[in-house]
Amino acid sequence: MKGLLVGLFCLAWNLLPHTWQGWIAVAVSLPFILHVQILIHELGHYVFRKIFVVPTKRMVIGTGPLMFRIKSFEVRWIPTSGSVGPGVYCMDIPVRHKLWVYRGGILANGVSMLLWLKNPVWVLCGLMMIWANTRVVVFREKRTMTDGAWIALLRGGFRLPEGFEPCTEDSGFEGTQEG
Repeated sequence: MKGLLVGLFCLAWNLLPHTWQGWIAVAVSLPFILHVQILIHELGHYVFRKIFVVPTKRMVIGTGPLMFRIKSFEVRWIPTSGSVGPGVYCMDIPVRHKLWVYRGGILANGVSMLLWLKNPVWVLCGLMMIWANTRVVVFREKRTMTDGAWIALLRGGFRLPEGFEPCTEDSGFEGTQEG
């Protein structure tokens, strides 16, 4: 996520005039752009969950205090992550279906980036989201991993770190990506 924010800052620095109005525009639009990118990413996971008939209890966009809730869909104020839960890693479904569910978010970011290819801000946001989610990163404190880490784990190129148990009831794990 830090890479995404740094990239957006650098892009804004080069594209916008160096005025207070330009920076106010960045401050107002950046949270909205990040919420939309995370929503598109999570919808990619959600679509593949529906295709493979994987149960879905809720979708969360952002972290922090609740902005609004519509049934099982939540939007929170801080646009740093999202999740579609429960996580598919522990479910009794074929591994290839799990892989496609994890890939769904990255594919959705790629498709949205291609649709707005003439908009450099959107392309940069899409590239940064793809980069952030294909890395193999484990967040021990939050007990979750990036999509890239789940894909590497399912394909056999990665092992869970000591003490990281996503399949226990008290693990607190509920998302598919952190990024």
